[in-house]
Amino acid sequence: MIGNRHQSSIERSIIAFLLIAIAIPIVPVSSQTLNHRTEEFSAAKHPSEANNDLTIDKNGLLIANVIVDGSAQKAFLDSGSSVILFDIKLAERLSLSRYGRTTVDTASHTADLEKTSGFDISMAGVQLNGLTGRASDLSTLSSSSGAAFSLILGFTPLKSNSIFLDFSRMRISINAPRPSTQASGRDIVKVYKLDIGNGVPVVQIPVNGKVLRVALDTGMNSDFVVSPSLYSSMVPAGNLQTTLASASVDGTIQISHFSIVPDMNVLGSDLHDIGLQEDANNGLTKKLGVDAIAGLRVVRRFNSYLDFAHHAASFSPSGNRPDPVQKSRSGLQVAYGKNAALVVHVMANSPAERSGWHAGDEICSVNGHPAGEVASSPMLQDWAKQAPGTVVKLGLCNGEAKQLVLQKFY
Repeated sequence: MIGNRHQSSIERSIIAFLLIAIAIPIVPVSSQTLNHRTEEFSAAKHPSEANNDLTIDKNGLLIANVIVDGSAQKAFLDSGSSVILFDIKLAERLSLSRYGRTTVDTASHTADLEKTSGFDISMAGVQLNGLTGRASDLSTLSSSSGAAFSLILGFTPLKSNSIFLDFSRMRISINAPRPSTQASGRDIVKVYKLDIGNGVPVVQIPVNGKVLRVALDTGMNSDFVVSPSLYSSMVPAGNLQTTLASASVDGTIQISHFSIVPDMNVLGSDLHDIGLQEDANNGLTKKLGVDAIAGLRVVRRFNSYLDFAHHAASFSPSGNRPDPVQKSRSGLQVAYGKNAALVVHVMANSPAERSGWHAGDEICSVNGHPAGEVASSPMLQDWAKQAPGTVVKLGLCNGEAKQLVLQKFY
């Protein structure tokens, strides 16, 4: 996941960049057809049972507080994953290996942990039982995100529970009472059938007047990834488009089309300026058996009640809106290493493409600042998002000096 110890710092940064910027489901879900239930019930009230604060870090990772064997920890909640992944230092400190370390890969710093009597994880005051997990070196991903989390918690351990993701108050509740069905009343919301598959929650919901099978992935910091056929029908004629690099299921880099759609209706709510990414080669959506994958930027717009025991889900607007999509004005997707920034992808129709940039180019300075200094400064990292017409001076590691005039291109 993080890469092996023989990789360069730049290569490790590429992996961290892809995981943080475009986190993906790693386990296919069931292709069972989901039928929309027409019954209605009142929206979930704020549960009186134990709540837990949620935070969304600067890179769009959803973080919750958990207790592991009596020790307070930060967990990255990734509904697109079915695993529990501990930082290897936490596993060693809490002696989690006492539950049976079955395999150890010293090259990638990973180890399987197989429970015998089970380790304890509690969240929102509820203990999660019967858990298995793995250990890995999460330091690169955690430090790059700035969240300092010590484990990644997929949704499979939660599948015997109900979950209320309250993005209005930024709280999570476990096993809150299911709202009662009512024929009339205020705050009425529809109920949709829910399937968790092999760890990925899937619902059938209305999008632009069509009922779509949508996987909910809180570990993906984006709006929507959709199948190629759906992408073509959802992008308005004449809408500006470009390309993005993202990580595929097998870890390779895939290039896909991307556009910002001005208006979209999801679950009866009008959303604006939604980032729409085509699923490269129809890979993820086909494997998951879905039409689309909704990332955290969409999921957080709704308070979600997920009742896995009864295969039911409900949604109501949360009022929690993410910041506008950050648009590149350069067209360079880069991964920062210790002393250089590696160009991962040159976006289509961009100033960088027109200026002859290529994936694999290495940048050692930006406007006179060493790449290492840029990597550690959020303010300097925004150089590619400045106003159109801004001239940026880039020094390549081979000694070549280049200028790039930033422009709007999507």
